[in-house]
Order: sequence, then C-alpha cells, then structure tokens
Amino acid sequence: MSGYLERLTGNSGERLLKQLSEQLFREFSGKGKPGDGLTAIMRSCPDFGERELFQSVWGSEPADGEAAAGRSLAASFLARAFVLSRSAGIEDGIAGVASGMFSSGGKSLSLKSLRGGLIRQRKRGEREFTLKAAKPSLEKLNTLLRKKLDAITEAAQALGFGDYGELAEKTAGPGAIDATAARAFLSDTEYASKDLLTWFLSRSMDIKPSRAEEHDLAYFFNSDELRGYFPTRDMLSFSRPILEALGLVPEGGIAYDGERKPGKISDGFSVPHDPPLRTGLSIYTVGSVRDYEHFLGSLARALSYMYTEREDYAEFRWLRDACLESVFDSLFRNLVHEPKWLAKYLRVDEGGDFRRLLGLRRLMSARYEAGLSIYEADLLKNSEIESMPEHYVRVMSAALHCRIDAEGYLGPLAGLSHPSPAFRGAAAAPSLSSYLKERFDEEWWRVPDVGEFLKGLWRDGGRITLEELAVKTVEMPRGAEYLRRVIEEEID
Repeated sequence: MSGYLERLTGNSGERLLKQLSEQLFREFSGKGKPGDGLTAIMRSCPDFGERELFQSVWGSEPADGEAAAGRSLAASFLARAFVLSRSAGIEDGIAGVASGMFSSGGKSLSLKSLRGGLIRQRKRGEREFTLKAAKPSLEKLNTLLRKKLDAITEAAQALGFGDYGELAEKTAGPGAIDATAARAFLSDTEYASKDLLTWFLSRSMDIKPSRAEEHDLAYFFNSDELRGYFPTRDMLSFSRPILEALGLVPEGGIAYDGERKPGKISDGFSVPHDPPLRTGLSIYTVGSVRDYEHFLGSLARALSYMYTEREDYAEFRWLRDACLESVFDSLFRNLVHEPKWLAKYLRVDEGGDFRRLLGLRRLMSARYEAGLSIYEADLLKNSEIESMPEHYVRVMSAALHCRIDAEGYLGPLAGLSHPSPAFRGAAAAPSLSSYLKERFDEEWWRVPDVGEFLKGLWRDGGRITLEELAVKTVEMPRGAEYLRRVIEEEID
C-alpha cells in the first residue's frame, strides 16, 4: 500500500509540496520578494520539523514494489522538509545574497545570473572585470554556504545518519550517487577531450587550456561558432510542432519564463505547480545552443509531470526519481545532436567542425557533471572542510582541463539539483535513444507512437525508477561507456 503522505500528514504534505514548488519557481526565476521565503513556509508547517515523521516512513517495510517506490519518495521528501526546518533561515539569507545586484561595465548582474552574463561577454578582460566585481558578493555567499553545510550536517545526524552525504545517498535510491562510474568516465575520455579542446581553443581563441579560465570555456562553447546556428526565439512556440509530431499535447498549461533578467538563475529548470494541470518552466536566454538544451531538457521534465494521473497519490504526482528525470532531460536536450532533427527544425545541415564542436561541447558538459559529482560526494561529508578549496580545484581542473577559481568550492550547495543524478541521466539517455530508434524509427522524435510510449511511462508518475525503466526498455548502464562511444562517433 502506498499513499504515505496522505496517511501520515493528511493534506498538509501536499500543501507543503505545493508551497515549496511555487516558492522555488519564484525565487529562481527572479520573482521572489522579501519575506516570501522558506522561513515563513516552514514556520507554518511545524510538524515537518519532527524527526518521528521521517522515521515512521523510513522504518516501515513496504509490501510490494509500488509501496517501496512510495516509501522512497516520501522518505526523501520528509528528510528534505526536516532539513529545511533547521536551515530555512540560512537558505533565505543565501537567496538574498545570490539575488543581490552588483554593477559591472554599466550592467546589473547578480550571482544567480553571473554565468549567463559571462557567456554573453566577448572580451576576456570584460569577463575578468565582471568576476572581480562579483567577489564581495561571493565572499558573503560562501560564509552562508559554510553555515548551511553545518546545518544540514547536524540535521542529517539528528535523523540518524553520519552526514548529509549519507542521508542523500541512502534516500536517493540505489546507484544515484556513483563516483566510481564518474571517475572511470573522466579517465576514459581524458585524452580525447584534452586534444580536441586544445585544437579548438588554439584555433578560435588563441589560447591553450592550461592558460584558459573556466569562464573562457563557458564563453567559447556558446560563441559565434555555434551561436549563428541557434537563433534566439520564443522557445515555447518553437516547441509546438515538435510536440505535435510526437502527439504530446498535454491538457495542462506551462507557465513559461524566457526573460533575461539579473535576479534570475542562468540555468534552465522546470517544477510542477499542480500536477498534471500546471507546470513552471524557466530559462535564461543567452542566444546560443545553450538555450535549446536548457529548454528541451526542462520541457521533458515538465511533460513527465503533465501526464501523471490527477487522482494519484501525492508522492507519485509530485515527486520523481532524480536519475530518471535526468534521463528524460538528457534524451530531449540531446536532440540538438541529431543531424536530421537539426535539419528539420533549425535548417542546419552541417558536418565537419560543426559536428565535432557540438560533440566536444557534449563531452565537456558530461565531464563537468562527472567531476562535480565526485567533488560533491566528498564535500557533503563535511570533514576536512579547510582542504576542500584545494580539492575542488584539483578535481574540476582535471575534469575541464582549465584553471578553476577555488572560491567556487561551495557552489554545489547553491545549485538547484545534484550533479550525480545529472551525470547518471546523461550516461543512460543514449541507451534509451537507441531503444527508441530500434523499436520505432531512426527519427523517433517524429513518431506519434513514441509519444504514446512516453505518456505510458509518465502516467506511472513517481512509481517508475531508472531500474523500472530498464525493465521496460533496455538495460540502463551504471557506467558511461556507451555515452563515451556515442560522443566519440560524433567527434571523430
């Protein structure tokens, strides 16, 4: 039997899910207001600060697979709520600093929109000036992030775990955090990534990776070599014929925000507002392939909630296996790597260096997630914290083949999502794509039966995990060997 949240919390569990979702969308899309934060929400729900609520679910014995899925989702949410009950004030402080404005070159930016702003600045000197202007805000943010790490560690220990990393790993489900696979991927792609990156940077920016900063790479992978092929447009309108071809026309609505504004996070994201009826989707438009990747990935996440059953249990409508969400995200964002899809929807019919650069971009994105997942696993142990800046530089410079600013070492604590599920999803998505091509069509993205197949998966809501998807389709690799092979074919 499932329905954990209803049985234990009545309707207060779903009400809290709704409040947190709406607050997250407001905050990260730049629409948050003072006093409209997590502290007020958690103060209105004091029962979720009681450890017994989490333990009553965590200590239960599920009767079947559905009950096990419900238990996992409910326990993960209740753990998150308990941690927030101890850290909401710090989280609100972090949001305030991250949203605070600073000026650079006559433009207003915030730490939230910093990456998006750097991508759009052509001159290296301007990017360096912007980063210098951001330093005071980053120092304030790091102070609060250190406090957050201590608070979530203490909360995890109050629930009976050694640290927050152990809590996250055990409540996320099997295989969600797999540093071994990430290390293997970095090792297997070391030479190919470094050689091709060196060639492109030398040709396009007259700079070697050993002298390049992370902001140089961020700008390069969104610069004119790709920008001209991916014009700025209304992405929601652009997506309509794509969804219609698949027969994916949900009854619910998407609250879309594609505006570029200083207080908005520069990553794309989507969150359910009232599944399956309403979902929010936001991207920070920079005018490059990044817009398409972020929008398509976020669209897949939104759709996975918009086909759930309206009368289903709350945990199955509102919550998902993070790895599985990332698989659908990567499946859709990888459409920009499908030559026939590019030809149909963007009138792009290019090979050679264009294809290799796109492939290198995909490879470096995967290496970024792999490196960050390795580092985050160590950071969340909250031991030897003084050595973490050096550790962060060592891991991420090896992953990206460039210089890394040590002051970003607490960055994973400020993100919307965790890198481990993102890497696992990126590793598994090519297998799902191959399955769709073999079962339906090489151009699966234009086949209505694929839409019916996906809707069938999404109707199960949070019941379906990455392991369940593997049973229904094809084995989803825990490692990233298949991803490596797919990318190598693209860059050869």
